[in-house]
Amino acid sequence: MHNKGGVRVGLMSVSQVTPTLFLSGADGPLNAALVSQKRITLIVNATLSHASPTYPGVECVRVPVSDLPSARLGDHFDRVAERIHCNRAGGTLVHCAAGMSRSPALVMAYLMRYRGVTLCQAHRWVQESRPYVRLNAGFWDQLLQYERRLYGRNTVRVLKSGRFGSVPAVDLYILKHVNYTGRRLDLILSCRLVHSTGQ
Repeated sequence: MHNKGGVRVGLMSVSQVTPTLFLSGADGPLNAALVSQKRITLIVNATLSHASPTYPGVECVRVPVSDLPSARLGDHFDRVAERIHCNRAGGTLVHCAAGMSRSPALVMAYLMRYRGVTLCQAHRWVQESRPYVRLNAGFWDQLLQYERRLYGRNTVRVLKSGRFGSVPAVDLYILKHVNYTGRRLDLILSCRLVHSTGQ
């Protein structure tokens, strides 16, 4: 399967979010041909242990954060978003271990700050490019705080679900939510769209 940018969609793949912004797991930056073909000049590595490959003319930025709800990924939102925005020389590849939680959260923060979209819209945008995005609850909380800081309001509701904790209600789809003990809960979720007033 391919996404709208023509890049293969799958867990071990690179997903195109914009013409110059790509999202992947740890395998993405190891694909030298793809890095060259997509004219990648910036790699954002949001892992603790995966090595960053070295390519001529490619800058690597490390975001040393674990994929745990307690990890402070939000501390890096502004720095990474600004670095992506300022990368005019070529494309940017943002990756974590699987391309499901840390790297999508960083890309969503960038889209909110520099593309003027809400968190709900940013999530939909990223999920259209990479359908299996599943942020952990802590990163959702940090993105909600970031959206409130940027726009003064939130566009994603958080549902309380007993032993499963807080679950964000985003878009109209069935979320396969896996908690940390491996139990699965299927929730029908909805997105509360807040229309821009032009202000």
